[in-house]
Amino acid sequence: MGRTDYEKGKIADLQWRIEMEGLMAMSEALRNSAPRMAGRALTGPVNYEQIPALAERGKQRVQRFLEGVEKLVGSNQFVAGDIYSVADIDLLVVIDFANWIKLELPDSAKNAKRWYAAVSQRPSAKL
Repeated sequence: MGRTDYEKGKIADLQWRIEMEGLMAMSEALRNSAPRMAGRALTGPVNYEQIPALAERGKQRVQRFLEGVEKLVGSNQFVAGDIYSVADIDLLVVIDFANWIKLELPDSAKNAKRWYAAVSQRPSAKL
């Protein structure tokens, strides 16, 4: 979660952005489209039916998020700079889940693809 107050704040900010803009959009797309989520579009004790329009909106949001990952990663080794953090883990999850809804990083996202190739080779990513 960071070594200095600055790193901790930066990682917390990046984690929040990735969760709100990436994971929430992914959840909206996946839970409203996956056959195994039928009748379970939302978590919790009450069952909710899927809404196809929400799945499509979620997919559009994920695509827009993926288009911004290149800028998010930049030339950094990791999302927050030179330290591997929960922000990297969250972003890896978004990109891996994007495959489930047939989306991927844009071809032009060279730094993001470099980052993904490196981070996805870590032992913790192999679970």
